[in-house]
Formats: sequence, C-alpha cells, structure tokens
Amino acid sequence: MTRSASTPRLRLILLWYLIVIIVVVLSERPWSRHWSGQLAAIAGLLLIAAAALGRIWCSAFIAGYKDAELVTSGPYSLCRNPLYGFSMLAGVGVGLASASVILLASTVTVLAVLHARAVRSEERTLLARHGAAFRSYCARVPRFVPRHWRAPSTSTTANINVTVFWKSFLDAGSLFLLYAAIVTSAVLQRAWHWPTAFVLW
Repeated sequence: MTRSASTPRLRLILLWYLIVIIVVVLSERPWSRHWSGQLAAIAGLLLIAAAALGRIWCSAFIAGYKDAELVTSGPYSLCRNPLYGFSMLAGVGVGLASASVILLASTVTVLAVLHARAVRSEERTLLARHGAAFRSYCARVPRFVPRHWRAPSTSTTANINVTVFWKSFLDAGSLFLLYAAIVTSAVLQRAWHWPTAFVLW
C-alpha cells in the first residue's frame, strides 16, 4: 500500500475494527438476543450500504485530485468533508451491528477523534495551497452538515481518475466484509455456544 498522510489514520481505524470483531467474539451481548438488537443489525447494514455508496460517489469527484485541486463539486458542494461524514455513518452501522451500546459509542468516539484531527490537518494544507479560494469555499459550504441535500445541477459531471477510483469499490467491499464478520461471529457464537469472557451492554 502506498503510504500517504492518511495511512496512519487508516491503520488505526482498521485496528479498531479488528478490536470490535474480537470483542464481539469474546463477549455476551444481551442486546443481540432482543428483537431491537436484531433490528439494529438490519439498520446497521442499511447504514453501511448507504455509507459505501456515498463514499463511491465522493471518490468519483476527488479520487486522484485531492492533493492537486480544490474539489468543490458534487458532494463537495454540499459539505467540505463528505467522505468523513460517510465514514462516520459506516461506523454507526458497525456499532449497531455489534449489538452493543458500548461498542457503538466507542466506535463513534474513535472515528470522531481521528477524523477531527484529519480535518484540521487537511484544512491547514488546503488553506496554505489555495488561499483565498479555500477561504471562499469555507464561507459558502459547511464543514460537515449540509445546509441543503441536493447538489447543484452544475456539478453533475466529474473527470474520474480510474486508476485511483477503483479503490473506492475495495473500500466499500471491506465495509460489507466487516459487517459480515461481526454478524457471522455473533451467529456462530449462539449456534455453537462458544464460551464468553464477559458481558457487554
């Protein structure tokens, strides 16, 4: 894997998700046996699917251009950090799939801290590189929560860098694999009566 400024953060996120899987395997989670926990798992899958599609949408506009241009079209016309927003959505989905309020809250906290640090660093870089253009962009477009939910019609096209864009599909696939690992572990744990080390709410 090519090392970039985001590599340490991505490795920490991967490590956290591995921890989530291990905790699911080792713990008894009473919520998973309640109908609301099963509903939460379904909601988690829907959120992960939405996050995967959203990240592909974002990558169509920014993949390969992040370090060279100030991207302000497509999802970047709605908010300045849509990729991180969709990553947070995926994190909520993973937390719901785990059927643990503690894992849900912990995942959201870990991702929020890592993404907030990344955003601050990237904004300093963009300001140094694009100056007044980036300040104008910040004045028009919110950091995270869109003021409206429809991208302007002028941003319906994008020049896709195929050599980088295909990685967004691998990224989306990894989210579904993560979900499958969590749910499969929980199902096998119940079916085979694996011993658990602790109870986790």
